[in-house]
Amino acid sequence: MIKKHLYLSGLLLCAISIFSGIVSTAHGKLSNDINIGVLAIRGEEKARQMWQPTIEYFEDEIPGYHFNLVPLSLDKMSESVAKNELDFILTNTGNYVNLESEFGITRIATLKNMHQDESYTAFGGVIFVRAEREDIKNLSDLDGKSFAAVSRGAFGGFQMAWREIKEAGVDPFEDFSRLDFVGFPQDNIVKKVLNGSVDAGTVRSHTLERMIREGNLNFSEIRILNPKQTAGFSFLHSTRLYPEWPFARAKNTSDEFATRVVIALLNLTADNPVSKAGLNAGWTVPLSYQSVHDLFKELKVGPYAETDKVTLSQIISQYRYWLILIAAGLVFALYHYIRVERLVTRRTGELSSANSELEKEISERMLSEREVRTYRDHLQLLMNSTAEAILGVNRHAVCFFGNQNCVRILGYEQESEVLNKPLSDIIHIDQPDANTANPQNSPLMTAINTDESWHSDSELCYRMDGTSFPVEYWVHPIDNEGENEGYVITFIDITQRKKIDDELARHREQLAELVEERTIKLKQSNKELHNNIAILNETQTQLVQSEKMASLGSLVAGFSHEINTPLGISVTSASNIHEELVKLNTSFGQGSMKRSDLGKFIDHTNQAIDILLRNLRRASGLIRSFKQVAVDQSSDAWRTIDL
Repeated sequence: MIKKHLYLSGLLLCAISIFSGIVSTAHGKLSNDINIGVLAIRGEEKARQMWQPTIEYFEDEIPGYHFNLVPLSLDKMSESVAKNELDFILTNTGNYVNLESEFGITRIATLKNMHQDESYTAFGGVIFVRAEREDIKNLSDLDGKSFAAVSRGAFGGFQMAWREIKEAGVDPFEDFSRLDFVGFPQDNIVKKVLNGSVDAGTVRSHTLERMIREGNLNFSEIRILNPKQTAGFSFLHSTRLYPEWPFARAKNTSDEFATRVVIALLNLTADNPVSKAGLNAGWTVPLSYQSVHDLFKELKVGPYAETDKVTLSQIISQYRYWLILIAAGLVFALYHYIRVERLVTRRTGELSSANSELEKEISERMLSEREVRTYRDHLQLLMNSTAEAILGVNRHAVCFFGNQNCVRILGYEQESEVLNKPLSDIIHIDQPDANTANPQNSPLMTAINTDESWHSDSELCYRMDGTSFPVEYWVHPIDNEGENEGYVITFIDITQRKKIDDELARHREQLAELVEERTIKLKQSNKELHNNIAILNETQTQLVQSEKMASLGSLVAGFSHEINTPLGISVTSASNIHEELVKLNTSFGQGSMKRSDLGKFIDHTNQAIDILLRNLRRASGLIRSFKQVAVDQSSDAWRTIDL
């Protein structure tokens, strides 16, 4: 019996040591230094530039603590979380799900990304090639091609695209000619595609727009494969959308401190310099990451990876809570066995032990109630921090919850004024031209009676004082294992949006009128232009005719000049002969003519007649030449012309 007790005592000490070590490890470190690990997708320098203002903001909002920014790669982040070196983690969506499954981290807020004055809480992946690659038009064309991504475990940098490519019938690990994992920053992937090192690549959405804005990329250089259009999302994307990066707390970070951090995050607005430095619009309540789990299940990665060999560390990691529970149960069983062995004959000791157990149970129940109250307070804080008005009703349309925005928008002073009241007495949403006297027939009540989700943005919401405003609202049933327990109604005041839409419509009408007016003026101008062209053509015809007449006149003048020269000389010679003949005739009549006078007359007459004959021949030759030119217009015979 003594040996048996010694053996059991040894087992008890070993179990207590193991359990103490587990509890000690789970308890973590206690320090005023708060380490925030950030996934550095564009390098450590860029990470510090974006997130150091947030670190300084935390130190201002939560005095007494020193916050440290720790930029990390994917592998280093997992190592740091495993060693309990981080208190909070800001990482991509896929890495968060892995760390949540393996190390029990918990998301407390979701990032609101900012682009062109609009905020987004989702992102996707972009698959692209060079613009001139006409041989790659669809995802199925990637078969046999080379491909670049961040890493196998990169969510936005590979796994989103992996899912879409797999659905197109291509296995990246078997059908690609080469798969290059180039790491961060993602800009390197774009450069490899542009310089022809690989045929195609993938990056997370917003990366291409950022590079274009920074002047590092021309959009005409690339073409997007499998382009998608998603309402409310303006970034280029080829994949489904998934929730944005979460801000998570480590398993050892206390609820109280995590609450202070999440309050500080939710108070950040889009115009805050801290948000602008981080290129975001602030933070919102943590979104559902079920779509990420669906992707991991389909790809069999992360928590859903298929392994052929199960190691001891994997068993401990996967079943650590059960092992802790078994160890605690073993400790309790050993303790109970020894206690029964020692106190088997002492009924008083048994009653005392039972009383102690009862007190322990009461203490645990009180602790559980405090935890429930803390969780409820946190949930209330998150609900009151949202921009939307939220109203909860049971299946009988009786209100059981309303956040601060809901109470304020409807014109009440406090939440108690709307609790336990019928929905029709609290809020009335109806068509603008409907009869507000019968709220039971309003579209809102109709949506509740259908037990289906409902959305509308074309109706009016009436406040308790009778005033109204345009509203966009959603109705979602609360389903609990197939049983409808009520509805959640969320709505927002869209007065400003309606004003903007009306202003846009007015501008469109003015633009249409301006276009019509300009069209009429253009038609008139065209008519005047046609008339001017007709006048110009007529004027041109007249000018051509005038040119012909001028040319003919110039030609005739030239002919006259050429003929007048020899004819003028001939006339002069004939006149000279006539004068000489008159002189000779006078001398002969007077009887004074000499033999020498007759000789001179004969010589002078011969010269004049010679000049006359030469110029007459010249004139005759010119006329013959002009005539020959006229004949040449209709003759193909070759002729030499002395110019």
